[in-house]
Amino acid sequence: MINETKTVILVFLGLTLASAATILVLLRSTADDPRKILARNVVDNLAGNNWDLSALKLFLCDDRPKDSADRSAFSFGLYQEYGGIKAVGKIKLVPVASPPAMAMDTFIPVLFNQQFVPFPSMPSHIAYHATYIQLQTQKSAKGKVCLEGWGRNEIPVSPEQTEDFLTYKGIFNHD
Repeated sequence: MINETKTVILVFLGLTLASAATILVLLRSTADDPRKILARNVVDNLAGNNWDLSALKLFLCDDRPKDSADRSAFSFGLYQEYGGIKAVGKIKLVPVASPPAMAMDTFIPVLFNQQFVPFPSMPSHIAYHATYIQLQTQKSAKGKVCLEGWGRNEIPVSPEQTEDFLTYKGIFNHD
């Protein structure tokens, strides 16, 4: 009887430990994804530097000239007027494209504090300023994820749509 009890306890402990280890591996694999970390750091650094493109210099791939961020015709400057970030949503990763077929692979939904009327003919329709910041990432020569390119896509998001926007239900609804 004592041996059976010990066996049951050992099996139970083994299953519990195996379950806990599996959960930790799953949590770690999604939370510590290098591209997600890079994406969050890019947004934090841009916002902390008043959306100035020079904030991207820290994240550029080794083969990119450090002044390429300054010379970019692309700008995040309009975000300076949106009253700060209300929320950053779920970062969506898609497979990284290999050269020469480069493409955006990391999408970060950013919802700003400022509300506005996107359609002057509909003054009762209120929306938040929102954007998908898009990143094109690669692995650097040192094996770290780095920034090869970037973009943005502004859209008005009504207050009722904010949760869908922040979790990508509206665009990536196959997940």
